[in-house]
Amino acid sequence: MNRLTQRKDGLIAMKANADAKRVTERLCEYEDLEMTPSEIEEMRSALCDLEAQLPNVGTEDAENQTSKAYSRADILNTAMMCVCGDREQDYGSPESSFRMIAALWEPFLKQKCVETGAKVIILPEDVAAMMCLFKLARISTGHGKVDNWVDLAGYAANGGEIETGGTMRGKN
Repeated sequence: MNRLTQRKDGLIAMKANADAKRVTERLCEYEDLEMTPSEIEEMRSALCDLEAQLPNVGTEDAENQTSKAYSRADILNTAMMCVCGDREQDYGSPESSFRMIAALWEPFLKQKCVETGAKVIILPEDVAAMMCLFKLARISTGHGKVDNWVDLAGYAANGGEIETGGTMRGKN
């Protein structure tokens, strides 16, 4: 599968998640990548086709949303676009966000969940793991929509990167 097909498949998966704004933002992002003018034009055309269909997305009932087939590549590509895209500009880095969540969770857990004097230490990778558990709980209660699976993959990727000290490609 070539690079353009993977990106187009990811955009189709995003369409399934009814995220029209992010689909449009992807075009701008792709123009910054090393793509030939014909690839950019093909992507622009594909986006126009997708955006024409977007008003109907999200109007299906929950049963139709969960019964539509998604490939593992669709789910992983969509998660990759979320965690490797412009989300950091909108919300900050996952590391700093997870650090802040950990700092907020620690006193809550200390007050509500453990014996007096017990030490509570939550690391950013623990936040990622617990967010994965949150998504698994949602899925296990029969409310597993594709966006829960996408989020689960995204939290797992962020947690793995944080725990191993990896860096997102192109970032230092």
